Amino acid sequence: MKTFLFDDQGEMWDAASHKLASTLCASIGGAELTNYAVKNLGYVSVSEGNGSVRVRLRPAAVSPIAFSALCYYLMDKKPERIVLSRLDQDWSHEFIGRDVSLLRRLVDTVPVSHADRAGDFVSQVKSIDGIAPSNPLSALLKAWREVGKPLNYESIGRLLEQGMSGRYVMVQTGETSSDVYLRAVGPGFLSYDDDWRARAKGLRVEDQPDYFYGRWVAQAYRDTTSLGEPRLEDVDAIVTTPKIGRSRVRYTRLIVPIKVHSGAECLLGASLIDDDINLRVKAN
Repeated sequence: MKTFLFDDQGEMWDAASHKLASTLCASIGGAELTNYAVKNLGYVSVSEGNGSVRVRLRPAAVSPIAFSALCYYLMDKKPERIVLSRLDQDWSHEFIGRDVSLLRRLVDTVPVSHADRAGDFVSQVKSIDGIAPSNPLSALLKAWREVGKPLNYESIGRLLEQGMSGRYVMVQTGETSSDVYLRAVGPGFLSYDDDWRARAKGLRVEDQPDYFYGRWVAQAYRDTTSLGEPRLEDVDAIVTTPKIGRSRVRYTRLIVPIKVHSGAECLLGASLIDDDINLRVKAN
């Protein structure tokens, strides 16, 4: 099996590479260097072969960016099964079959990542009556009010692509309200590359390049589903992706119920970037 390492910048290295040892100024190599990087540097080790993947990490030290890179890799590879090896006091090993949500199980078993990202996502719910008439979100809300819920998705395509600069997602609930799935993702999000958008349909909202951000976003859609009313909020988030690293994004988001051509009822989230939003002062 070939082994790779994800480092704290999200870069993927051949674990046997002399360049890796040189970059780390290490006098060791191979398995010894891999063990050192996982234990002391927060790297994630991945070995792949015959449809299987073995993941090795240390929850107490793992880098959030390395973990995000791992999640992105698993979404791309879709392995039939993985063996998760965790270093706590000693190594423990767990077999995860393909009938289990790999990302959800990984996050459940790496609680340190939850704590590390707890302060990255801040939001503040606002009154929908406070949207300025000149704000494109006001046009979306007006359309929802005039047509009545749920709004027809096909009737607002131009508004989403031009007025919202393509910053929109359509979400549909699953068999239970706790499962929310992506049905469409607009092209206006810098955090998502074309490859991810091409395979986004059908993924859970959580299954984004930054899984923890996706899980936090998913809760907003669950809350909107339970209330059945539009939701307006300011967001100040630190998003981590393998290609960009950690970046701050601030936006105002409106979520409204919509109906697609098939008649299915969904939720539409549209947002506008606003760098004047600063919720971190309030949060701290």
